[in-house]
Amino acid sequence: DVQDKALVVNEVEADTVRLTFRNYLDLGSVKALKASLDTSGIVSKHRVSRAGRATGGVRFTRGALYALLRNPLYVGEIAHRGERHRGRHDAIVDRDLWDAVQGALDGANGGGPKRQSPHPPQHLLDGLLFDEHGRPMKPTSASRQIIGSGGRKTYRYYASRRDPEDQRTAVRLPARAIEDFVLTVVASHVADTEWVGTALREVGAAADQIAKGVAAASTHAGASTDTLACEVLGELVERIDLAHRAIAISVRPCALVGEPTGIPPLVIRQKLERAQPGRARPIVLGGGAATQRCDPELIALVADARRWARCLTDGEVPSVQAITEKEGLGKGVVSRVLPLAHLAPDITEAILGGRQPLHLSAKRLRGLPELPLGWAEQRRILGFMPD
Repeated sequence: DVQDKALVVNEVEADTVRLTFRNYLDLGSVKALKASLDTSGIVSKHRVSRAGRATGGVRFTRGALYALLRNPLYVGEIAHRGERHRGRHDAIVDRDLWDAVQGALDGANGGGPKRQSPHPPQHLLDGLLFDEHGRPMKPTSASRQIIGSGGRKTYRYYASRRDPEDQRTAVRLPARAIEDFVLTVVASHVADTEWVGTALREVGAAADQIAKGVAAASTHAGASTDTLACEVLGELVERIDLAHRAIAISVRPCALVGEPTGIPPLVIRQKLERAQPGRARPIVLGGGAATQRCDPELIALVADARRWARCLTDGEVPSVQAITEKEGLGKGVVSRVLPLAHLAPDITEAILGGRQPLHLSAKRLRGLPELPLGWAEQRRILGFMPD
């Protein structure tokens, strides 16, 4: 729990976390773990917002269990920008149990520990995602050798699980891209009071249920997708179905209203472009339709890049290091952000007007290994794709 801006252990929920970790080791798979928790009636954490709205208390999905078992908070650490640091809060799970579970997850998901990254993926959509033929899409991976380095790079995907007799083409999507896309779409919808109210009304919710759902939407506004990752996918999302150039995300109304409702799921329908422009190139996801919502963090990132570039060009500051020291930033931050000053004009205008693709966030833009100078290539990798 959060108390006075600090994390403190909730002993009741901590017992559930420890039981989940131990049961996973005993059972050997997340699928068996989910079945065991469902049989025992163990559900996700009950939460009450400042407005008095109750959420949680629903069955864990397999994706939520993967996220729980990978969450370094439980071993007393904080994840920040791809690194883990010792937190000020107490650990819930001891180090031996944590290490044993991580080793078991590594073996189950890839035949052994992954040497490329100390933080294996969380497979947030496992158990939720289905292709256009209704086939479940399971986590998988592929790797290729990095020319000149002697190392290998691993790529995560979700791919259709086919029966031997199934002759239909398997569907494969890049894991990080589809996870980010779904998180952003769901987070933007559940924070939209107008959408929540209209959707609940269309499925026959009572007036008091609609009021509770709208109140819930207001509590989600402004929350980051990182904060919502486990909650959104573990509690709100029931199923995700792909269709031709579209995606349908079914949301549990009970998770919004905070009580059993007896009404059908709310369905978010969103355009989804998938393109693979050349052989052996990674699949690119694009939202097609824009968010129509300004992202202050994204706008600030582009504004900083243009401001710093102007200061360097006009001679107001002598170097990148001078900007870093003046603004009190970490090493390398300015160098990573500066290339964004050279975004294509239409991309910059779209970001300022809130018309960027749904999956494009400040975190994703900041994390680009390299920004191409060509505007057409920028549009391709950032998801500004033609209809």
